[in-house]
Amino acid sequence: MSIFRNVRSRIGSFKKPIEPTFATVRLRGLAIVVPLHETVGWRLYWDRAYEDELLDYFEKELSEGSFCVDVGANLGYISCYLWKIVGKGGEVLSFEPDPLIASLAEFNIELNGYDGSKVAKVALSDTDGDAQFFRSGDSGYSGLRDTKRRAVRSMITVPQRRLGDFLLAAGRRADLIKIDVEGAEFAVMRGAQEVLSDPELKPRVIVLETSEINQKAFGYTSSDLVSFMATFGYRAVTFDREKLDGLSGNIIFRG
Repeated sequence: MSIFRNVRSRIGSFKKPIEPTFATVRLRGLAIVVPLHETVGWRLYWDRAYEDELLDYFEKELSEGSFCVDVGANLGYISCYLWKIVGKGGEVLSFEPDPLIASLAEFNIELNGYDGSKVAKVALSDTDGDAQFFRSGDSGYSGLRDTKRRAVRSMITVPQRRLGDFLLAAGRRADLIKIDVEGAEFAVMRGAQEVLSDPELKPRVIVLETSEINQKAFGYTSSDLVSFMATFGYRAVTFDREKLDGLSGNIIFRG
């Protein structure tokens, strides 16, 4: 069976008009199968680059045996790179609520020789239960709210859980948590407060993606997020040291 048939058998059928064409991209020592109709996919395919500054930062912060968490794994590229850094002696927990995209993440992780069973097909927030998930034709813009950045093609019900419960179950301090969930980052952090306040389990580094448009859909700002994290002793920095409020990019929190 060809690699692309294998992918299609894993993720099922996309409904038209978004049935994708797949390609395999090889970069940074990884092989990643990407759907070319999506932003992340075509950037990896055409630019042979995606979040390079962030990945370089991970290289400096992590080592073999580290424990990492990737919230909003999408097609699994960053999860694969984290696995590449930490090795089989480390661990990467990945979260992706869209079952189709999560299956692609699993496939890519396994394609590179790592443990795809570590992908949890749940949304993370500050409560347990079921949640409505707004599915875009471009999965990088799907999320728990309609941010209006892309058209919503369908809505599905997904299980919703708290990050804190997963971290408590892991029983070890996370060396790094990366969160990119289209505006729900604050809710994910609220759902981990018991871990943030525990000196033994408090994550060492947390990287949150920020977007003023996405945050507006959830009713908060980057300043609100920075203030909240400061109550747990986290200091916020950015790659370019610009002001934090209104910034679209990654904020790094060090505990």
